[in-house]
Amino acid sequence: MFGILTNCTALVSVEPTMGPVISSTSLLLSGLRFYESPKITVMFCDAQGRNVVAPGVFVDETTIKCETPSFEQFGAIVWKTAWLC
Repeated sequence: MFGILTNCTALVSVEPTMGPVISSTSLLLSGLRFYESPKITVMFCDAQGRNVVAPGVFVDETTIKCETPSFEQFGAIVWKTAWLC
């Protein structure tokens, strides 16, 4: 499931689409019209349906990177959405 980041940006893909069950995975979020921001938040959902957030890092106008939350702390998670604030 992909989400809209803001009214003028769009998410096109997330790579990789799978990662190891334990530890964290580096993700690349590809899209359109990303911009540098002091607070980029990527939201995940844990197995109980609770939101788990991770900081994102602006790479360029088409790429944001982030690390998935810790499996040891949150268990298995799925990507949900991201915001640029």
